[in-house]
Amino acid sequence: MPTTIRRRRDGSYTLTLNDGQTIHTVVTSSADDVEDWFYNIGTLPRRTIVGVDVKCRLPLDPDDRVIALLSLCIGRRCLVFQIFHAESIPYVLRTFFRYSGCRFVCMSARGVANDLWDECRLRVRNRVDLGELAAERMARPDLRWAPLRVLEQEVLGVEVNIRCAIGAWDQNPLSKVQIARACAAVFMASEIGRWLLQ
Repeated sequence: MPTTIRRRRDGSYTLTLNDGQTIHTVVTSSADDVEDWFYNIGTLPRRTIVGVDVKCRLPLDPDDRVIALLSLCIGRRCLVFQIFHAESIPYVLRTFFRYSGCRFVCMSARGVANDLWDECRLRVRNRVDLGELAAERMARPDLRWAPLRVLEQEVLGVEVNIRCAIGAWDQNPLSKVQIARACAAVFMASEIGRWLLQ
């Protein structure tokens, strides 16, 4: 599924999949912008499915932080938080990840949750591993360790095709291709989770 991405006048981005679906994306390293994103989302209904994804950098030293990006997706609204460049972790993220009304769906959920705790002191409550969920709901044990692109095909019957050199995830600013890939990955995670949990 080819995608296009365009920058909007307000600095955000719109990712359009070839089936016409559009995803509005905010890319930022600012805690204030993260707060604004949550404010614009508004009150979340119970049982909200939230896609979560992290992109890592290669550390130069064993004590270096490895998480470069934290991406969230609620419906068709995504946040790509350049956490490596952030001066602080916004408090809203701490409370959001503890909210019992959300199901946080991602690949390798335990590893992502451990990394977010170890590096950012973000505790993820109600996390759901997409591979485990797909294996259980579809009675397909082979899906437990499948990558996201396989789950896209097997669960949703689609393929998001953004294949090209993308550069380091800790670069600032990110390229449009990096933004498209980060947005598509977290959006597809949320869609797979929504489909499997309905």
